[in-house]
Amino acid sequence: MDSTLYIALSHQEAIQRRMDVIANNIANMNTTAFHRESVLFQEYLTNLPGVEGDVGKNVAFLQDMGVTHDFREGAHFTTSNTLDLAISGPAFLMVETPDGEIRYTRNGHMKINENGDLATESGGLILDDSGDTIAIGPQDVEIEIASDGTITSAAGPIAKLALVEFEDRQQLKRIGNSLYKTDQEAIPSETSAVTQGMLEASNVNAIEEITALINVSRSYQSVSKIMDAYQEMRTKSISRLGRVSA
Repeated sequence: MDSTLYIALSHQEAIQRRMDVIANNIANMNTTAFHRESVLFQEYLTNLPGVEGDVGKNVAFLQDMGVTHDFREGAHFTTSNTLDLAISGPAFLMVETPDGEIRYTRNGHMKINENGDLATESGGLILDDSGDTIAIGPQDVEIEIASDGTITSAAGPIAKLALVEFEDRQQLKRIGNSLYKTDQEAIPSETSAVTQGMLEASNVNAIEEITALINVSRSYQSVSKIMDAYQEMRTKSISRLGRVSA
């Protein structure tokens, strides 16, 4: 395979990667607190082995540098569910997964599990500002969640939610179930607030994403046609040279 096909294949793989990310955005446009993603590419030069001379030796490829998150806050909508909350600001809730790992989420759709602990919809345990689980007893009726995350009931104070943020949110890695993981230190948020009885909607714009998917699909088809045309041209050239040599 010569440099032309190498370059075309590089662009085709990049387009396919972008298509996958856009499709994932569309699939999650109704997911609570989902933030759209995009792929970051960088062009780089490399020397192809086996190429003699300077022509065609140095070629430019596209390198996948990873996924970036659009952390613009989604619109808040009312649910009237006592255990729902929407976060205003850059904060995340702290969650302990069933395998004991600490993860983070902005999905404030909570429930009380079979053990009486405050949990996420997927079963992770919501943690308080001391890193402990939050137990909701049978006496805890008329639950209220203040803007700073303080949880109280008719029986008195219960706990205060851990609202944390990070120095670089782009280092957060999405792992599914609205959870993120990171090696960064979680910093208590001083600027964020929560609103009880509301949730944050996805920030995906369906029209923009579908339009982008159509454009990317056309680009993929164009590159495929170029590769097919080039391959056909090479085949014909080799055939003609063979007839001349004979």
